Amino acid sequence: MEDENHMRRNLRELLGSDIILRKKRLTKQSKSKQIFCEVLNDIKLLMERSYCLEHDYGISLEGWDEKFLYVVDGLLNLKFENSQIDLNSVSNGIYFIQIIHNNVQYNKRIIKE
Repeated sequence: MEDENHMRRNLRELLGSDIILRKKRLTKQSKSKQIFCEVLNDIKLLMERSYCLEHDYGISLEGWDEKFLYVVDGLLNLKFENSQIDLNSVSNGIYFIQIIHNNVQYNKRIIKE
């Protein structure tokens, strides 16, 4: 809400008159696109943070990166129905995820116990 008021105030100053802002409901496609972009940004931040900590300090967050699990969950929610996402039927083990975005490759190992 504060961002909306800030935007309204800036536009009013720029245009020199009152304005009306209307929100449009997101379509399913635009909502999916928004979620996908947020997920990609989260992946990028996670990979950068993990790389810096491991490279600079020798600390590996591979088994502790909870945010990464939220990213994976977001990707699954984009593509599948809730009934298809239930991972209880997936056997325990080590899984590898590879994502290529803007010619940059991100690799992550996930351990399901």
